[in-house]
Amino acid sequence: MERIEPDSPDLARELWDVEVYVDTMLTPDMSPINKGHALSLVEDFLVHHVIDLATQADRTAAKA
Repeated sequence: MERIEPDSPDLARELWDVEVYVDTMLTPDMSPINKGHALSLVEDFLVHHVIDLATQADRTAAKA
């Protein structure tokens, strides 16, 4: 991994949708789940999601 910072940070921010992220991370088969566990899952996997958004933003910007 050479970098994490996107070349197109504004586009990366536009791609961020917290509701979609949480709905993807917390699946129905995980219910019931306590608040602490839910928050730890969001924190644990957030960095990878942000890297994916940065990559997607950079690819979109490169095509424009």
